[in-house]
Parts: sequence; C-alpha cells; structure tokens
Amino acid sequence: MKRLEGKNVLVTGASSGIGRAVALACAKEGANVAVCARRADRLEEVATQIRELGVKAAICVADVGVEAEILAALSSAQEALGPIDVLVNNAGILLPDELESLDLDTVTQQMEVNALGPLRVTQHLLGNLEKGSKVALVTSRMGSIADNGSGRMYGYRMS
Repeated sequence: MKRLEGKNVLVTGASSGIGRAVALACAKEGANVAVCARRADRLEEVATQIRELGVKAAICVADVGVEAEILAALSSAQEALGPIDVLVNNAGILLPDELESLDLDTVTQQMEVNALGPLRVTQHLLGNLEKGSKVALVTSRMGSIADNGSGRMYGYRMS
C-alpha cells in the first residue's frame, strides 16, 4: 500500500518548481491532489500528469494573495476530492528590487502572497480538516537573519 493512498492533498504554488514536484510525489504515493496556482495552463499540465498516475486531480486557479480566490479554490478542491487530509502551503513570489528604489506595492504584494496567503489558506481550511490532517509550510532560507549572504530582494526577505 502506498503511504498516501486514499488521502486528499491540496498543494498551493503547484504549477512549477517545488510545488509541482510535491504534487507529483504525493500522487505517486497514491494521493488525490488538488493543484492550486495562478496559471491555469500550467496547472492543466500537472493535473494531466497526476491523472496518468491513476489518481484524481483537481485544478484550482487562484492567487493566494486574494482572499476571495482562496475561498473559491478551497471550495472547488473539496467539492472535487472531498475533505482535505494534507495541505502544502507552497505558493510564493519573489519580485526583484533594490533598496534605493524599493516600492511599497512590491513589498505589499509579496507580504500578501508569501506571509498572509498561507495563513489565510490554513485558517479557512482549519474547520474542514479531519483529526490527524497535516499542514506543511514551504519556506525559504533567504529571509533568515543568520544566513543573509545572498543580498538584496528586501521585499521578499520581509515576507
């Protein structure tokens, strides 16, 4: 038996990179997977790969920085798969910036997606999570106080 067989997983930021890899890994372990991100075309590709593994896939197009889109995505995911057993908050954005020209809109957008997005997704899903459900947060070391050798990207580091 596969480790996630029969479980329903929601992965944000699933259209590329780590999120896509996590979504596919969960599907390989037998999970049904709801993939959530802003790019429908990329999500369709991931969902096709998931279905080819013999499990269900649901597409939830949403920007986790927009609360109404989060609510719609969560509703869609649960309608398609049933209760969510595992939530992987992976969505994030990095907008290049320099301290001299740092724009508050850039910082705000990154805070909405990188910091508040996972909080909102988790809060809205909490009431529907079954006992024993798991929530994971994917983060970056770039914002670390101890390891800040990569420089710049101030808005991202704050988020």
